[in-house]
Amino acid sequence: MTHQDNLNAIFKKYGLLKSEHIFSDGGFTIINRQGIMTIKKKLNLNVQYKLLYTDGVTNAVVRAQCVHENQSYQTFGESNSNNNTFPYPVNIAEKRALSRLILEVCGLYYFKIKGEGEIDTELIKEENIKSQKNISDSVSTTMGNLLK
Repeated sequence: MTHQDNLNAIFKKYGLLKSEHIFSDGGFTIINRQGIMTIKKKLNLNVQYKLLYTDGVTNAVVRAQCVHENQSYQTFGESNSNNNTFPYPVNIAEKRALSRLILEVCGLYYFKIKGEGEIDTELIKEENIKSQKNISDSVSTTMGNLLK
């Protein structure tokens, strides 16, 4: 079975649609927040959260845990000024904890699948800067050609 065959079987098993729940980034398959919630509902998981730390400004750590098929799972989500640009660190930490928990319960890390919250915000910033620079360069070139 190829890697793509495995991914297709996973998507089908959890009711994920490529057009709505999945995209690729840097060699990883990414499941968005809606996809994570779809899997959670499909598995009927009762997830408990505990806020372990927050400074109320930029840092937060949240623990997420559940039991699935008589096995306990626990994982953590964190948010700090180095990995988050949003003003709600507890919310981001909770989303990351849930995403990690779902991926762990389903064994999806093995297939190079990540949750949307796992995407490196610095990489996103760099890609946005590159994209804006490309647009700016294109506009400059077009303007230069128009002014000739």
